[in-house]
Amino acid sequence: MAEEHAKPSRVKALAEKLTKGEKSDEPAPKWVGYVALLTGILAGVAGFLTVRATTLTNNAIYESNQAILAQAQSSDAWSEYQADSIKARIIQTQIAANPGLDAQTRATLDAQAKDFRDRQPKIQADAQNFAKDRDAHLAQGKGPPAPRDLLSYSDLA
Repeated sequence: MAEEHAKPSRVKALAEKLTKGEKSDEPAPKWVGYVALLTGILAGVAGFLTVRATTLTNNAIYESNQAILAQAQSSDAWSEYQADSIKARIIQTQIAANPGLDAQTRATLDAQAKDFRDRQPKIQADAQNFAKDRDAHLAQGKGPPAPRDLLSYSDLA
């Protein structure tokens, strides 16, 4: 084993030869001239792909955040829809439980119940639209890169 450490390896000998540069009598191998060029090209490609990967990741995160926001808005709208339904039902129960109400009180309670029921279709439509937005954002976030992203890769080529 001591003999292996005593002999310089071929890689070490080549490294020493290359570091001597012009002082060496033998010219450097021809491929050494292309190492810097190849390293530069590979670094450029790696940099571009890193930026593209970051962009795609950021787009996916954005779409995920938008989907979460749309889900929260949809949930809020459905909660409001249910609350209005409960309020209208309470008013109707109150009217039914008190047959001796005067006409003005009955009219006021009927108007309130009607107001709650009239608001429900718009709230329901909003909740459904938010749910559709959520689904669209989820589909966009996990879909393949858009054509503009593919064009960026072709620009690199």
